[in-house]
Amino acid sequence: GCQVDSELRWHLIQALAASGRVDESRIAEELDTDATETGQRSADIARAAQATGDAKESAWDRFVNDADLSLSTMKELLKHFQLNQHPRDTSRLAVGGGSKQGPILEPFVDRFFKALESYCDKVPTERALAFATYAFPHQSVRPEVIEQTDDFLASGSLPEPVKRVLLEGKDSMSRALKARSADSAA
Repeated sequence: GCQVDSELRWHLIQALAASGRVDESRIAEELDTDATETGQRSADIARAAQATGDAKESAWDRFVNDADLSLSTMKELLKHFQLNQHPRDTSRLAVGGGSKQGPILEPFVDRFFKALESYCDKVPTERALAFATYAFPHQSVRPEVIEQTDDFLASGSLPEPVKRVLLEGKDSMSRALKARSADSAA
């Protein structure tokens, strides 16, 4: 039969957490069976993926305030925070209009823009770049977010690589909106 190792179990727990079928108690139970560094990181990812406002709030607080959070862990948590939405993959955005967690993630659109400039001032450029890349509100595909990005770029004093990431995020969102428009016209 199929061997279910810890990596596969964590993958399943993370997917179930994102769909709202696994809660904190099940994540903690799995962590008890895999009390390793990898297990802890996997549990953190599952928590960030959970479809609750409290889970998103807790994850956001870690991204912004936990100076001990490694860069690679931060990237993984942010990817799962937005349900594995890679910043340059607009296919899911164009087709589905974002995730089912969209309403839960919506408050973080404004929070992203409010946090970004001060975040860039207090961390190394590499970390600021990762935050801008993975925390950009890719899941919230709306013309208003494009306008917000333009307004922010016009008023903010950001490192050039971070500005580039925001422009790329905006361009991806513009393409997704055009694809939606073309699909609805067909």
